Amino acid sequence: MKSNFSFLEEKWSLLAQLGEMAERNVYIDPHTSLIKLRLFAETLTKYMFALEELRDSRELSQLDRLNQLKRQELLPQCFLQV
Repeated sequence: MKSNFSFLEEKWSLLAQLGEMAERNVYIDPHTSLIKLRLFAETLTKYMFALEELRDSRELSQLDRLNQLKRQELLPQCFLQV
C-alpha cells in the first residue's frame, strides 16, 4: 500500500520517511506515531525557514519558529489554533 506521504519523496525524503513511519505505526504503536509526527512538524518548519532564508538557531523552539513564520505571514492562523 502506498503511503499518503510518498508524494514528498522526490524533494523531501526525510519528511516522506517520517510520515510513512507515523502511518505504519499508528495502530501498532500510537506513541511512536505521535513522536514521528512531531518530528515531521519540526522538520517541516526548519525546511520552511531554510526556503524563506530566515535565521534559525538551536535556541529556537518549535513555538518560536511557528510564531516567526506567522509574523512573516508565511503560516495561516488556523495552523496555530489549538
